[in-house]
Amino acid sequence: MNNVIPINRVKKKEKPKKLLGYRMSFYSEEEITLALLALNYFGFEHIRFTRLNLKGVDPTYIHKCAIKLKNSNLMSKDSNKLLDKLIQNYEEVYQDKEVNDANKIF
Repeated sequence: MNNVIPINRVKKKEKPKKLLGYRMSFYSEEEITLALLALNYFGFEHIRFTRLNLKGVDPTYIHKCAIKLKNSNLMSKDSNKLLDKLIQNYEEVYQDKEVNDANKIF
């Protein structure tokens, strides 16, 4: 039993996941309203954001505007709690599986 040879196992390196983009989820009407308020107040675009064009807005842009609104001290404590939830809903989206060129559908 004393003559057991230790074996060093080689660990497989995990491939880094490919970042596809960002996602922001809205769970209530109040979150949508605060996001629109942040976009229209702190956004540098010359267009007015509404519910109709909110889906096409970059989540990073919404996230930055929401942080500016939170740091501006314009909102109440309850609104700041809701803004915290909105800011936390910002997340990165990664590719789940490796896609081969042969499996792509054109």
